[in-house]
Amino acid sequence: VPLGIVCALALALLATVNVKGIGFFRTIFTSSIAISVASASVIWSLIYSPTTRATQWLITLLHLNTDSLLQDARTALLAVAFTTIWTSLGFNFIVTLSGIQAIPQDIYESALIDGASRWKSFRYITLPLLSPTLLFLVLITTIQSFQAFTQFNVLIGNEGPSSATDVFVFAIFTSFWKDNRYGFASAMSVVLFLILLILTFIQYRLLDRRVHYQ
Repeated sequence: VPLGIVCALALALLATVNVKGIGFFRTIFTSSIAISVASASVIWSLIYSPTTRATQWLITLLHLNTDSLLQDARTALLAVAFTTIWTSLGFNFIVTLSGIQAIPQDIYESALIDGASRWKSFRYITLPLLSPTLLFLVLITTIQSFQAFTQFNVLIGNEGPSSATDVFVFAIFTSFWKDNRYGFASAMSVVLFLILLILTFIQYRLLDRRVHYQ
């Protein structure tokens, strides 16, 4: 969740630079929003595939005794997480960019006249006025992360090596469709709902104190 938001914020800041052809780069940054999670998972399954050897350099760098990042317990969850970040990057980028563009430019001009540097403008103007947008992204991305299932099912299709990718929703799916434990799966669904409800409430109560509404 934090890495996805930080990446979206960094790309949004780059997209606000007034240079020729910036609209083309904005289109590239938002391209992932047009790809479904299932399609993106198929694309990344080919990237992670041992036959393409696209990630062989990373396997060699980490000294892994495996042919794919998805087959090692230490990297399987991280590989799926990276796919999830890439898939949600387009939406997070659009929301963040919209929040930045909604900040009045005269505030930046006043700060520039007062001698504020770019870092101080970002620290004391952009971040505070963008905090409602960031709060929204934190809540939405957290819920989406807990509900992640499609990418795990397409990329791995099971609990993963040493159950490294046996996340909550996939465990519910396994209990219901494979083990026929309908009552247990239903109870897990209720527990997941309560976890999301409590976690969202805690996040909102804690983070809302740091939000500056314009």
